[in-house]
Amino acid sequence: MRTLTYILILLQLLGCTQNDRQPDIQNEQNQEFAVPDDQSSYEFHYDKFIVSYQGKTQAQNYSGTIVLMDKEVQILRGNKGEKFFIKNFKRESNKLILKTVNTVGDNVTFTIFTLNGETKVETELEGVIMKFSLTKGKFSEIKLYTNTDTGNQGDKAPRTTTKETNENCKCEKVNRDDGTLVTQCISLPVGKDNTTEVGLAMASNGQENFITLTVRFKGAANNVSGDLSIRLENNNLMTFELVNEQLTYIGSSQVAQGIFLATDTGINNLEKSDIQTLSFKLNDGLLYTYQATTNKNLLKKQTNCL
Repeated sequence: MRTLTYILILLQLLGCTQNDRQPDIQNEQNQEFAVPDDQSSYEFHYDKFIVSYQGKTQAQNYSGTIVLMDKEVQILRGNKGEKFFIKNFKRESNKLILKTVNTVGDNVTFTIFTLNGETKVETELEGVIMKFSLTKGKFSEIKLYTNTDTGNQGDKAPRTTTKETNENCKCEKVNRDDGTLVTQCISLPVGKDNTTEVGLAMASNGQENFITLTVRFKGAANNVSGDLSIRLENNNLMTFELVNEQLTYIGSSQVAQGIFLATDTGINNLEKSDIQTLSFKLNDGLLYTYQATTNKNLLKKQTNCL
């Protein structure tokens, strides 16, 4: 389930428009890169991409743009897409490597290079490779990122990110150099029926807390479209607001994800009891309810790790 969550984040551009309340884990003001005055951004256009994961590949016939900027990279389809904030880069004669972090704290590497005279763009996240089929844009036209040594930027200290893993919590904590502590817990299965399996996890950007819902489908998938309701074994019923959702296709299974805001009151209630049931709506208009059959104390344990 954890790997599925990573893939969902990477393929977020396949989902709906980002919500303004999704986790903010990056302070752009702390990033400084040398940018020529005559180019503040550069665009690649693509008409499809191929996703590779664990020896399996899947072509997606979606068109869009990849926008390079001094502090971030954006992958867009129309006005929908995902931001990736640049931590550091390395530029060679025929290759540009951008080390980035997305909006939920996962490290994503962009590699732009030339092969047999053609420009290629690839991304990598936790073993998931995306290869874009470009219709516009050339490596030689990129004038951004001319400083080839990001570890030597005058008197400025290089940006560093350290990671700590709490084995008891099974959550990854990222201590960012701007003082922000980002926590992403592992998503584990909670319930299932004949056609779907659902998993939950806690996350935090240091300012707000979130519950992540992952739904894996045996057949065609539907987007998460409504708030998440959780009834605890102490009969306390809570509702968590949907702040972001996305849909992707992995191998022969489709996966949907919803991110829900967890208030302080909600966190306090989750700490007191195990999960009994969870309910949410998909965009087919139906309400789906699952009995928690495994990992009932998942959220109770993970809230203590945020």
